[in-house]
Amino acid sequence: NQVDLTVVSPYVLSGPVPPRMFFGRDYEIKVIMRTVRDRSFAIVGGRKIGKTSILNKVHRLLQQTEGYDPFYLDCHHVTTYEDFFEALAVMSDTPIESATPDTLRRVVVRLRGRGGELARTLVFVLDEVALLLRHDLQQGALLFRVFRSLSQEGLCRFVFCGERTLDGALRDPDSPLFNFCSIMRLSYLTPRDATRIIQEPMAAMGMLFEDPNALLEGIIAISSCHPSIVQAICQMLVVRANERGDRIIRLRDLERLRSSEEFRELFLEVTWGNATPLERLISVLMVPSPRFTAAEVRAALAAQGCDTPAAEVDAALEGLCLFSVLQKERDRYTYAARSFPTIIRESRLADGLIEGLRDVVASCAL
Repeated sequence: NQVDLTVVSPYVLSGPVPPRMFFGRDYEIKVIMRTVRDRSFAIVGGRKIGKTSILNKVHRLLQQTEGYDPFYLDCHHVTTYEDFFEALAVMSDTPIESATPDTLRRVVVRLRGRGGELARTLVFVLDEVALLLRHDLQQGALLFRVFRSLSQEGLCRFVFCGERTLDGALRDPDSPLFNFCSIMRLSYLTPRDATRIIQEPMAAMGMLFEDPNALLEGIIAISSCHPSIVQAICQMLVVRANERGDRIIRLRDLERLRSSEEFRELFLEVTWGNATPLERLISVLMVPSPRFTAAEVRAALAAQGCDTPAAEVDAALEGLCLFSVLQKERDRYTYAARSFPTIIRESRLADGLIEGLRDVVASCAL
């Protein structure tokens, strides 16, 4: 009863979650584990949607599964071939004589030879490959062509993750990543898995819910089941209970949180992620329309004085779908982040956001 709950709370607000806080993604994990021996994978999605957590889970499972030899490499700060091969040498405990893409083939053959007669499947788990991929594309995509060849020859497999740069390369017919691997587009959790994130850690801390059904429904409704937003809401509720000195999550706590500037800022930051100013403007501008077409978006932008080319609008809509703000149904778009329109309307920030984002978009167009 005396412990500071904010110290022992397991909710994670940044970075990958530890094993005890990994909930959901059962389908994605099963597909990868059952078929990675035969194919490579690319996991794409927005910021804080859980890509790194999935890679960590896959890496742990591969380490525990007979017949696999997995190597995990965090590529967040890998910007050159030299960076990549230096990290690979450390990760694999293998001396690497040259930082040229063709060297990877010799490294793979060397690593496969470690198993002797017991052939194991090498799996390279590469987290956030955007900077490495960008550098590689500037060099003619030499490294990723080697990745593709090694995978197609069955010498090893790859599991990548990333955002816009990776997604664009996967859809570009001239890219070595086109038709290279199975693509998984990561979006929000199911309500069932979001409920587990809420209930199980709370129970472990001895927390009680004043009205369990109403609180669960409320958290799920305003979070849209985004894993990071769910955890942030739970942490904010824990802080409020801790400040009172009790162990009860109350309905008024959630209501106050919902209307707070702290929550709105966090919600927009996480929901938008790395969205561009044009993407953010579209997301706010179309709030009055539950279903809309690209042509209607162009008309709405034109009404704001933004003469945006159709190709740029289409690219922005693709970006919003990648970040799970929108989803496409045939030729129409709806909000995948179901709570986004409600929170924008309730905050009464729409006019100010539109004006500010419109000015940014206009200045970028100059």
